[in-house]
Order: sequence, then C-alpha cells, then structure tokens
Amino acid sequence: MPSGDLIKVNGGNFYVKDNNKIIVCHASGKLRDYKVIPVPGDRVIYEELENDKGYIKQVEKRKNSLVRPAVSNIDQALIVTSLKDPDFSSYLLDKLLLQVLDNEITPLIYFSKVDKVNINDYMKYIEYYRSIGIECYYGNSLALENKKVLEEIFKGKKTILTGQSGAGKSTLLNSLDSSLNLKTSDISYSLGRGKHTTREVEFMEICGGLVADTPGFSSLKLDIDSARLSCIYPGFKNFGECKFRGCKHDKEIGCKIKNDVDDGIILRESYENYLRLLKDISGGKKI
Repeated sequence: MPSGDLIKVNGGNFYVKDNNKIIVCHASGKLRDYKVIPVPGDRVIYEELENDKGYIKQVEKRKNSLVRPAVSNIDQALIVTSLKDPDFSSYLLDKLLLQVLDNEITPLIYFSKVDKVNINDYMKYIEYYRSIGIECYYGNSLALENKKVLEEIFKGKKTILTGQSGAGKSTLLNSLDSSLNLKTSDISYSLGRGKHTTREVEFMEICGGLVADTPGFSSLKLDIDSARLSCIYPGFKNFGECKFRGCKHDKEIGCKIKNDVDDGIILRESYENYLRLLKDISGGKKI
C-alpha cells in the first residue's frame, strides 16, 4: 500500500501528501477501534480509492509527538518570540524550550520585531542561548533579513513554528512565500497579548521542507515533574553535570548549577525562571 505524510486534519478529513498529490482520506474503523488518532506530521499507510480519495490503514511509529499542538515526527521547532507587542518574556521562552526539549525536538529561536526595540538591550539573551547550543536568529519578519538562512534551515526538514500569540509566526511565513496569504492580526492592547489567528495545524511545503504554523497562545501548561525539570532544563547540562545525584539545584551547597549562575555562565534570569517552575511543581501546580 502507498504511504505519505499527513499534513492537515479538518472536519474528519485527513489530507495525505504523497509526492506531488494530495489524497483526502478517512480513518479506517480499525484505527478508531484501537484509539489511534492520526495527527499532522504522521507518516501513514493508506488505501487509495478513486478521485484522490482514500482510507488511512495504519499510522507508522512516531519518533516524537506533542499534545499542544497535536503534531508528530518533528525534526525541529522554530520558537518565534516577540521582543515587543507582545513584550518579551524569558519565562515563556524557557517554558517553550522545555516543551520542545522534553519531546526530544531540536529547538531554534527567532527573536521577532527587532525594529521596535534596541536590539542591544536583548543581546544578553541571544548570546546566552547561543552559548548553550541553541541556534538563534533575530530580525523584522516583514523585512526578513535572515530569509536565506531560514530557507536553508527549513530545507529537507519537518518544522513547526511555535510561540506566543502575536509574535509574528504567520507574518514570517508570508514573507518567505507570499502565495501562502496566511491570516495575521495585530496585538490586542486591551489584553496585552496577541490575537489568535491560526486555528489549526497544517504542514505546508516551504523552502524544500514541510513547515507548520501552529496556533499561538499566551500561556502554556507542561506536564513534567521536578526530577525531569532539573534534568532537561535548558543550559543545565551544557557545562558539565552536577556532582549530586538527584540534585534540584536550589538549596544544595556546592551545587554546580548554582556555582555556574554565580560565575555568570548560566544566565541568572533563566535560573530564576527555573526556581519559579520548581516551586510551582513542588506545590502541586501544573506549569
């Protein structure tokens, strides 16, 4: 049976891209019986009928998946974070990085709307995230100074764009391919955050890869415990592991992470974000 990439789910229809054709499929009864719900990004095996119609017969094993947004088999996530309108939040950025890292997806960061700020005020963040091995880019999505760089990043990869509402994800993609004509919207000043414009996940062929603009959000919940948090938090393993087994990096004397913060190796603001998350988890809150 033929196979393809599931690029969109809408109204009970599953749109499967197989080379240069799109097959509109329904899920077979077997999939419903086993509660396997195909999501965008899945590699699926399908039975083709007439007029580019078909049935999904099997979802191949996923290498990773996200719940929000519901996608799978992602190579990389480009986190688009606004520097202004809405204002930059290192806390939200670190939570987004955690979500990506927790699912073993390679993160990249694009700082948008640099035309509205003095970029020098934000270089400490860009330099820090680069120091812990995360590729960072910055620019104005409308001008897109990094267009050639981003084209190379997307090529041959399955990429999702994620970030707060109003950060400029749709604008960024429209700048790469004007034929997309994705809906964009300004920030809601009464709420202090962006308006939601993307309502569903759809993978589009852009720059030789599959790219999805995901629904934006102004808050994010993670399902993670304190042990996992202390293990995968961005930057904590880049300069050597703490000598204490199971260390929470908050109160222990001689903790390497705390020493790295004091020495300026780990960004103090990011460490304070970690302590805030750790406190919420320890208090039984969902983060």
